[in-house]
Amino acid sequence: MTGTVSPEELEQRLFALQPDQFLELYRLYEKLGSKANVLPEMQILRRRLVRMRPVRALTFSRLLCQPFEEFLVDEVTGDTGLIMRRSCRAIARLVRRKLAPDLLRRFEQRLAHLNQRPEDRAGQILLGREIWNAAAAVLSEVRCGPARSPQDLRRRFGLITGCLEIGEAMVSLSRGIPEGRVDRLDDSGRKLLVKLLRGLPHDRAGHARYLMALLTRRLENPASVIQMLAKDDRNLPGATRQNLIRIIRGEIESSIGASAAALVVGQTGSRESVQRAERLLDRLGQIKDSGAATPRTDKAARDIADTLGGIERLISVEALRQDRQEQIQQLLPTELSAGLEHAETYRELENEIDNVIRLGDRIDKLGVDNPLRQRRDRLRRDIDGRRSEMMRRLADTPAEPAAQASARAGLYGLVRMVEMLDGPKAAENMRRDGDRLLAG
Repeated sequence: MTGTVSPEELEQRLFALQPDQFLELYRLYEKLGSKANVLPEMQILRRRLVRMRPVRALTFSRLLCQPFEEFLVDEVTGDTGLIMRRSCRAIARLVRRKLAPDLLRRFEQRLAHLNQRPEDRAGQILLGREIWNAAAAVLSEVRCGPARSPQDLRRRFGLITGCLEIGEAMVSLSRGIPEGRVDRLDDSGRKLLVKLLRGLPHDRAGHARYLMALLTRRLENPASVIQMLAKDDRNLPGATRQNLIRIIRGEIESSIGASAAALVVGQTGSRESVQRAERLLDRLGQIKDSGAATPRTDKAARDIADTLGGIERLISVEALRQDRQEQIQQLLPTELSAGLEHAETYRELENEIDNVIRLGDRIDKLGVDNPLRQRRDRLRRDIDGRRSEMMRRLADTPAEPAAQASARAGLYGLVRMVEMLDGPKAAENMRRDGDRLLAG
């Protein structure tokens, strides 16, 4: 599935499915399991499943992990404040081992009762509150040695314990945000956030961090929360609002910094890495527009720009040719033999040019050095040279229909490249000149 569409497109399609259609698809992938290479699809499916919360058997582990389920990921690329999904079983085993046997037995009995009444959401929250408090106390008492790696679960105990201590607030906020990609909180979401903030324990700033981290994970534009808090002078004291703004700014900085660092590590030039970079640039643009930019976010912008500047396939026609040399003899139709067989190459090159232009425009808006501007100029010079060579050869095209069709296909492919780089007027002039030469 991901071989024909990008993860972004796949996620959009999956989130557009009706709930019953989506669940049917999820069950099919669950059956495939390890028998097929479906991990990328399962990662996307789980993101929606978490937010849909369909009726499923309620287990101790599943209920225990609800307060921090937004931070569960299939793979951690660094110390980004996230938790490996497979760690849930280890956490549950640890908590169960430390709980008093009679308390654990009562929990299990109530879980069995709730599984017979799946519609009893209030009962789930009541039981969850007891389990979360008990688990938080257990984890707070566990003495941990130094963590051996960024993936070591002990590095996450602070996050896990904090989420459990305000478990009901974390679950309420997560469920109060619509599923799918949400740009900012709506009115009901803002009211819910204020209500939850006002109901936090006395060390409001410490526990608020986890609510802010959740918003940073769920919202496409988490900087909008800063604007919301700055304007809301009726529901929260000024000092509290300033403290919350500081907290969410720090969460945004950490999230952006970790994502930028992970992007630097993976300079693949793949569609997925380019799309991740684009989303990060968009988020940085939102931060800048909100007035929340800091030296750390500016550094992240420079890091992303430098990374994009180092991806060969984004900056060089020649690199793309070399990348396809086993399948394609020539990149652009500089020879009259170039024609319809190069249609796939045109699509590839069109995507690369579009990436250079689109990403370059976003970097310009952030006000940092733009390595793609120079690459775009180089790309333009390369295509200008090929255009000149093609125009010299078109007049000598044989009159045979096959030769004419091949040459015209090559001409129109290059016209599209010129349109992207120099605009429709230059492309139309080239098309007219080429057609005139072919007509003899």
